[in-house]
Amino acid sequence: MKIVNKIIAVTMFLASSCVYSLTINGNDAVDINGYEANIYAYDQSTLTANSASDIAWLYAYDESTININGGETSWLYGYDNSTININAGDIGWLKLYGESETNISYLNDLSWLLVNDDAIVNIYGTGFSYSNGHLSGSWANGSLFSFLALEESDIYSARGNILPDNIVLHSVPEPSSFALLILGLGLLIRNRKIYQV
Repeated sequence: MKIVNKIIAVTMFLASSCVYSLTINGNDAVDINGYEANIYAYDQSTLTANSASDIAWLYAYDESTININGGETSWLYGYDNSTININAGDIGWLKLYGESETNISYLNDLSWLLVNDDAIVNIYGTGFSYSNGHLSGSWANGSLFSFLALEESDIYSARGNILPDNIVLHSVPEPSSFALLILGLGLLIRNRKIYQV
């Protein structure tokens, strides 16, 4: 059994030492639908991670745009006026620097959100609460979320109940509330037509 464990350990080490990276530049637009170890996006390039993507490390620089539409990303970094739009997926660590901007409308799972410098994070949902470094609430589709949301400098200190200034919360109506609003407007219009006859 020890021999098998050693063989597995050596195999995993060799596999990890064969890691490659993908670099995109300029006006490149790349869709990711499989496994990528390291991705570097520069110079206003655009990268879209789809539901079948599995990315270990993803770095956004120089006004690049990252669209996360699903899949799994272990580490996602935003720098230098990059824009990150997150609409689905699982992310382990989201770390933001410089004047990057991130828009999160939905995530299946997020463990850590760490902000630095002048990075801005816009989070769209409802029923927000912040306690002991954890941000909780519901996405617009009604799914609940809870994750650590901190200034990176506070990661090892006592976590308070004041949300960092550069994390901006935007309340959006839940689908059921929106549907009731549409139904109510429809009934008002219908009744108005009946009384006008």
